[in-house]
Amino acid sequence: MNEKSIILLKLAKGELDAIKYMIEEGWDCIDISNRILETQYLLNKANNLITKQHLFNCSYNETENENKNRKNLM
Repeated sequence: MNEKSIILLKLAKGELDAIKYMIEEGWDCIDISNRILETQYLLNKANNLITKQHLFNCSYNETENENKNRKNLM
């Protein structure tokens, strides 16, 4: 999942560079706005993947800790 997030973030970085160029060159506002929306989509997707990974790791680690605690009580 981390690899996918990194790819998405790299794509978003490239999109930001393109947006900067579009603004500097005076592109139409609608085109710039659409590019910004596409970049937001990439960032949101990366954020969702990172959050899912975090939640999975937290629940997995919590389950492991509970299992260790149960064994220690016995």
